[in-house]
Amino acid sequence: MSAIRDPSPKALSSSTTAEKSTSLRARLRSEDLVHHHHAAGPRADGQSRRDIYRQLQANFSAVLQAEPSKPGSTNAQMAHIAGKEELNRLLSPLPGRLSRTDSQKESFARYGQDVYNTAVEAVQSAHKATSSEIAGFQARVSSTLGRAHALYDNIVYPLSATVCHSESLPRASIAKHIRTLQKRLSAAEDELEKLNEEWKACIAEEVRILTCKRNDGDDQAECLKEKYLREVDDIVAKKTSEINELDRVSRRA
Repeated sequence: MSAIRDPSPKALSSSTTAEKSTSLRARLRSEDLVHHHHAAGPRADGQSRRDIYRQLQANFSAVLQAEPSKPGSTNAQMAHIAGKEELNRLLSPLPGRLSRTDSQKESFARYGQDVYNTAVEAVQSAHKATSSEIAGFQARVSSTLGRAHALYDNIVYPLSATVCHSESLPRASIAKHIRTLQKRLSAAEDELEKLNEEWKACIAEEVRILTCKRNDGDDQAECLKEKYLREVDDIVAKKTSEINELDRVSRRA
């Protein structure tokens, strides 16, 4: 059977308020518990704990001091009990039970306060650890997003308009630098082609000289004769061109 309660509106209102304020599960589910506990400060924190202790003590005192209902009585019969004196008589402690109930309500109140303090500290620690993890994750996400935006800006920016420079290169767009490199590569290819032709000529001359050295007697003399003849032909051709040039100049004069 449930304990008898004061049917007056004032008593019902105060009882409802006490149940709402002292319900540990309801306070732990409240989102404002940790914020309120941090914002209150040390002085308000001590006052809040003393209030909780008094509320727990009052609740346990009411439960322990209430006289149990008689067997066979019903809620309907107890609801018809009238008068404040009768209600006080039912709620008053029995003789010889005062010291035991006081000790029990004190123990229950202190234990309830310890449980509440432990729960609040656990919630605060978990909230602090969670907030730290969220802050670290937010910092990493912000850094990653910043790098992603920078990379995206580099990708979408047109390459032909990108300007670059260094100590060995003038300040110009990448397209201009690429055209300059293309010209240099073309010039280098032409130079390599000329060097290749000269290399082939050197190889052929070396082969000819080695061939002349391997031949004995008349062959070697023949090689030298051909060499001298080519040199004489070159001299004759050069002098002939000079004579022809002088002849043309003299005719004009």
